[in-house]
Parts: sequence; C-alpha cells; structure tokens
Amino acid sequence: MNRVDLPRGCYQNIFEEEIAFSMGQRLLEDIASPAGFNLSLLRVLPFAVHVQPRYAPAETVEEEEVTIKRLSTLIGQYAQDSLLRLQFEWQEGSLVFVRDENGYACFYFGDATQKYFTLLFLPKVYETVPLSKQKYVPFGLGKLPDYAVHPDAASILCKLGSVFRQLDRGVNPVIRVGGHCLWDIGNIGNNADGKNKHGQWQQPSRAL
Repeated sequence: MNRVDLPRGCYQNIFEEEIAFSMGQRLLEDIASPAGFNLSLLRVLPFAVHVQPRYAPAETVEEEEVTIKRLSTLIGQYAQDSLLRLQFEWQEGSLVFVRDENGYACFYFGDATQKYFTLLFLPKVYETVPLSKQKYVPFGLGKLPDYAVHPDAASILCKLGSVFRQLDRGVNPVIRVGGHCLWDIGNIGNNADGKNKHGQWQQPSRAL
C-alpha cells in the first residue's frame, strides 16, 4: 500500500475524541477524493482560467470550457506539481496559485480595490512575530515571508473551502476566519512589493 502524506497545518490542536473522529473521517474522504476540495462552494465560475504548465506552453481556458470538472482537473494538476501557475479570473479579481523550487503560494488580486491577499501557511507566526523579526525566503523573482510559503500544495488545498466561500460573495476576502488570520493583505498600487507580485503572478486581465 502506498503511503499518503497528510496535509500539514490543517488538522492540528484537536483534543476532543468526537471532533478527532469527525476530522479523521473528513480527512479520509479528502484523500480518497480526486483533489480533496469542494468546488461546489464556488457558485460563480471564473470567466477565464490561465494555465502555465511546467513543460508546455501557457494556455487560457474561457467561457463554456470553464466547468467544475475542468477546474477540478487543473487544481489536481497543480497539486501533482504539473503546473507552475494557475489563475482563476473573475470580473472582481483573480485567484492565483503559483509554485517554484522553494514551495507553493496562493494570492488573490482585487482589481477594483488594488489590494492583494496572500494565503497564510503559518497564521500564528503572522499574528505574533514582530515585523522586524520576520523571516523571508526567495520565491519567484523576489521574496515572500516564511509564513506565506507553503511546503506542499495540500496545505493550500485544505484551505480552499474557506477561500471559495469568500470568493462566492463577489467581494474582497475577509482576513480572519474562525478566530485566525487566513490572509495577509497588501496594496498593489502604492508600493514596489505589491507591484512586483501583481506584475509577476497575475496574467493581464481579459475583462472588458
């Protein structure tokens, strides 16, 4: 039987037996499912999806080709390390999954508000470590704080339920979910770091 590594950062600090049993059942269902996330929470599908495979030319999926099944397949390919970048594009903004040699990251770029959101891997570090003591790691053409670089795609996938519920509302993500921060937030337009992330990771919008 092949070993299956459990997603890190998703099932920690569980002390009650009933909750642990429920979590265990959910984890087994996630492992057995094709991708381990629920796309039905995403009621409004993106109008375009930009795909950058690891060993093939970039492509864009649009309009009637954007289906739940196609999105599930693409996220599964990202999880299997076949894609370097995957972007879901709506009128309000874009959800971007990226990968490089140092790990994985996920961003949401709000086009109207000119804000970007970074999905957290270590929310407690983000919430408690002073800015002067934060550690950064190389990522892409720049750097990211260590609390935003995920060690595997599973760490991002296990948070997609919360992410999809937020994007369904058609507004910017809410920073805190369930008592902890889900996102870091920054401005695109008024600092070099935000402009660098926006220019490097977000495909130019095709919205009219």
